[in-house]
Amino acid sequence: MGALVVRESNQGQDEIISLKNLKTLKFTEKYEKTAILGEGSSSRVYEMKRKKDGARLAGKFILIPFKEDEKKCIEREINDLKILKSDHIVQIKDYFITNEGIYNKNEPELVLICELAECNLYDYINKR
Repeated sequence: MGALVVRESNQGQDEIISLKNLKTLKFTEKYEKTAILGEGSSSRVYEMKRKKDGARLAGKFILIPFKEDEKKCIEREINDLKILKSDHIVQIKDYFITNEGIYNKNEPELVLICELAECNLYDYINKR
């Protein structure tokens, strides 16, 4: 598979990360699921707690393998979240592959760890 995402290196320069080179982690060593927030045809989003400091975050679990059009969408989502910096856009904190089957048993998943938004855009607009 081709390049998946651009991630900042320690030197402040961007480096290309390919899907096959993404780190594989045990999700349950660092995080704990607390609630399901939403779900789509190939992903599920959970509210989570980071074990080391209790921070509330969101974790999006995306099933692997990806169809080509899904891969492009995932690449765009990660790249956009890495580049865009605003108080109004959730920031991506980490991304990795887990083989623990959090969303779907016996399947590897790409995990995107992001800030937790207090509500979704649809709810926010309807409250105004």
